Amino acid sequence: MAIILRIPESANSANYDVAVVCPNSVDEGTSRATMVKEACTLLKIDGEGATVVKQDSGRPVLLTSSGSYPISFSHTGTQLIMALSKKADVGIDIERKNRVVSQALQKRILCDGDGPGMHCNNPVLLWTIKESFLKMMGTGLRHGMNKVHVEQQNKHLFNVTTGVQQQLTQAKVYAFTSGNFQIALSLNINNRRF
Repeated sequence: MAIILRIPESANSANYDVAVVCPNSVDEGTSRATMVKEACTLLKIDGEGATVVKQDSGRPVLLTSSGSYPISFSHTGTQLIMALSKKADVGIDIERKNRVVSQALQKRILCDGDGPGMHCNNPVLLWTIKESFLKMMGTGLRHGMNKVHVEQQNKHLFNVTTGVQQQLTQAKVYAFTSGNFQIALSLNINNRRF
């Protein structure tokens, strides 16, 4: 089992406690239950009897004897990844870096409010950022990607916003590569649990 990221890793992310885990290889045969157990151990959550259920919004949550925790899964081909958070709604997406994103699809995901350089430099990066954000919101692709605004803060950190039903939703998105994969992790900065 590979632990790709554990937040906080720096003072900049000290308000979150998130574990991102994925199998080391597709041959490992790791189940979601094994991944959940590993993340619970990392975050010191009592995972005894843990079950993943979907809220009415469609967002998954991990129910344990010690409480409920935001959780998100993503896969591409046979690669699976999971994020579990103690304090903030979370969404994760993984795609192959070499995925071909057609011009037609690029037009559907672009937003006039996207920051400079976001439009054509790396469509897989933009896709993973927006999809992880929509998973964090609980809407998935039911909410159009072209309504999600992305601004790059630094090499791996993005500010993402959208207005849904007159309510602004904001997130910090950490985007990075691991091997042949582009990964994006969204954390809701409006709805932290402290």
